[in-house]
Amino acid sequence: MASPDVVLQAPDVVGVPMTYQVPAAQEIIPLAITAAIDGSGAGGQYLPTVEIVAPSGAVMARCPTTTIVAAGASANVSWFPLSRSPTSAATGLTPYEQLVLSTGGIQLYWKLDDAVGATQVVDSFDSHLGDVFGAVTFGQPKLADVTSALFAGGMCGKKVEIPGILGTQLMTLIVWFTTTSVAAVNTIAWADTSAPSGRWFQVYTDNTGKLNFNFFATDGTGFGVATPAAVNDGVKHSAMLRFTATTPSTGAGAVASIGIDGAIVTSSPIAMGGFGLANTNRSMVIGARWRNAFDDPNGTAPFAGRLDEYAVFNSAITDAQYAAIDAAGRVI
Repeated sequence: MASPDVVLQAPDVVGVPMTYQVPAAQEIIPLAITAAIDGSGAGGQYLPTVEIVAPSGAVMARCPTTTIVAAGASANVSWFPLSRSPTSAATGLTPYEQLVLSTGGIQLYWKLDDAVGATQVVDSFDSHLGDVFGAVTFGQPKLADVTSALFAGGMCGKKVEIPGILGTQLMTLIVWFTTTSVAAVNTIAWADTSAPSGRWFQVYTDNTGKLNFNFFATDGTGFGVATPAAVNDGVKHSAMLRFTATTPSTGAGAVASIGIDGAIVTSSPIAMGGFGLANTNRSMVIGARWRNAFDDPNGTAPFAGRLDEYAVFNSAITDAQYAAIDAAGRVI
């Protein structure tokens, strides 16, 4: 054993079929990777590591496993890189869910993997349930984790202020989506009312397929940024919408950023005029626009496509954190 940190290359691993009793509400892909380590070296604790590498050469995941080997002995090691780790199985959380929930500032997390026919969406962070209005179909193929939801004229969320979920002076939103819509407003997320003091943020694709991020200052002034390229190509994408400022209370140094598929694609300074990000919302829905009782009960400007893993943070998560969340959602 030449090194205590051995990265096994493709010729050294063998896929072995397995049988496994899948625990309730867990997703297991029955694949194991095993390898034999030549024990001609010194004994000790070793950390052999499997890497999952994309055709491009990018490392998508690293899976270490601790192994103790006696001097002069050999050992077999196994990895389960495409299933839950023992820790994940014990907690009932997927690795992706664990990562999102451990990211600082998480406020709300609608995974959208609810049961087919569900009338509410569960918040995996807290008790902030969202109601289902109109045509939303759960149990669709996953975009990032477990399953996704198809939106075809309906929405999920709350038409009243969600207790404990307030816009703060910093915020980040992460969501996975796929769409081919060319509607002028193809709504992903909406936290807005007709009153200026109630507006917070809006996220949608437009008729050019670009992703738009609009947000509002405490004086009701609206600002917006958009991606430089279209994202309505029918391919799954992750998106990060982020607002940060060096002096949050006045909006000094404010920057609005959008990330797509793990990387920042636009980042623009915003002149907030001495006001911070609006910190009160009266509703927050996904999949359609809803502002007040005069709107359609199922929302307007509905999203056409699938959404998955909608998370809101009261912090400006870093580029590296977003890249890690995106990478975790792509390990299939």
